[in-house]
Amino acid sequence: MKPRLFALVFAVCLFAADAHAAAIYVNDPLITNITPVANSTIYGAKYRISQGNWDLSLGMSDDTANAATYLQANPGNTSALSGITWNFRLQHILGEGIVFTLFRSTPTALVQHILSWGTFTSPPGGSTDDFLPNGGNPGTLTPVRPYNALNITAKALSQANGTQTGTVTLANLALSSPTLTLSPGSAFINTTYLPGSGLTTQRIFLNGDFSQHNYTLTGLVTLSKNTNGCDECAALSLTGSSVTAGFPQPPAAAVPEPTSLGLIAGGLLLLALGSFRRR
Repeated sequence: MKPRLFALVFAVCLFAADAHAAAIYVNDPLITNITPVANSTIYGAKYRISQGNWDLSLGMSDDTANAATYLQANPGNTSALSGITWNFRLQHILGEGIVFTLFRSTPTALVQHILSWGTFTSPPGGSTDDFLPNGGNPGTLTPVRPYNALNITAKALSQANGTQTGTVTLANLALSSPTLTLSPGSAFINTTYLPGSGLTTQRIFLNGDFSQHNYTLTGLVTLSKNTNGCDECAALSLTGSSVTAGFPQPPAAAVPEPTSLGLIAGGLLLLALGSFRRR
């Protein structure tokens, strides 16, 4: 095939491939009848403020009651973390695993904490494990079960006596993927959740399976607490799980108009004839 003919055919094929990118729905009113599936959490990542204990975790869920089900790191205590803005990044690498990173630039250096669960071609650094050996499923490898929801939960809690309070601020939330596109009605909520807000969740839905896509969820998070203790009063939780829901019907595949088809066919014919005459 001649170069010009090949280029035209390749362009048409590329256009057709792009048309099949899957849509994701972020806080989208088009998604209806949302019902979480019980016990469907595939993984959980969490950043919290505690006093003298770990503050970063990644594991089978955001429940950290059983230490054998998650990895952990300790960025600092309450006085070191309260009011500090961090970049966070949650990355799913297809066929390899999950990487959860908390990082910020100081006046002198980059400070980062990395937890990764999987087997990686290029090790991401930090604490890495290819399985969590003593969880509910001993030897569980990196999540590969299907899931269709990503959940961003801000925990801004207040104790009854008002002495322990937490504030969560989220900004610059974004999800990037080579195979997923944001639906027109979708938008992240960048805001401050004040003490007493409780648990507030933003959800990203896919009418498909997130485990079959590379994706990266990023943003800025600032946690604040007015006293020590109450480890869960200020926290950010990121989980992958399943829901049942009513999704919009995908638009019908675009069919080229007869005029367009004629122009394409005519162009291909002219290229073929020109190639034949030069022989």
